[in-house]
Amino acid sequence: MDANEIIAKLAVEFLEDARDRLERMESMLNDTAESAGVSSEALQDFKRELHTLKGQAGSFGFSSVSMIAHHLEDTLDGVEPSQPDLRPTVNRYIDAMESIIGQGQEPDQSVLQETLRALPTLRAEADADVLILIVSASRAITKKLRGEVEAQGYRSVTLSDPFEAFRFVASSRPECVVCSATLSGISGFDLIHGLASMPNLRDVQTMLVTSFDRDHPDIAALPDSVPVIELGPKMSDQFAQALAQLGLKTSTHSAATG
Repeated sequence: MDANEIIAKLAVEFLEDARDRLERMESMLNDTAESAGVSSEALQDFKRELHTLKGQAGSFGFSSVSMIAHHLEDTLDGVEPSQPDLRPTVNRYIDAMESIIGQGQEPDQSVLQETLRALPTLRAEADADVLILIVSASRAITKKLRGEVEAQGYRSVTLSDPFEAFRFVASSRPECVVCSATLSGISGFDLIHGLASMPNLRDVQTMLVTSFDRDHPDIAALPDSVPVIELGPKMSDQFAQALAQLGLKTSTHSAATG
């Protein structure tokens, strides 16, 4: 058996395993009475299966499934098992992944973008059509930025890998990418310049979050259209100002409480 045959065989085995795994995941959340919430144990088991599926899908060329799984991980982050709309929301994600696995091939880029945009969320949002990608290797910064995004009523997806961010932007077309200056592999400056250099992605707006001084040479080299947000007590105000600069409206709730 040559290398191509081995790869083809492994891909078939992945598809079979993925189908079984998705069935198990669906059962984990649905094997309770309709009126009862999901147990914490079932939700943790579900998350472990989901994380495994995400990694395997990426390894076997199904980046779309990996991306949907990542969306779902973000959606479940911090969610209580008793949340009443948990199961129907999660089942929408499972259906999307099962559809791709059932076809046995990656969907067209336009179909994937439409699928990702249609996925529901478990957080109340004023404008769910606005998607903001957060790219940071720091959990603390990611948590803070997610709070700022959600305070504006927008959807957020978080990534720590800047190279994965390029793939995500190409497939999901977020309205804005908010990235830390310091990342792994390449910097946030590189990510911003890289997106700006790509004809198909240069229209995606970006902003930078950093503790660097404003006169830092890498900040000075950024396009004038890229807002720079300072880590610290002024971050919330600067984030709202950056959204306005990019033409993204701020939420009435944020304006009233800020």
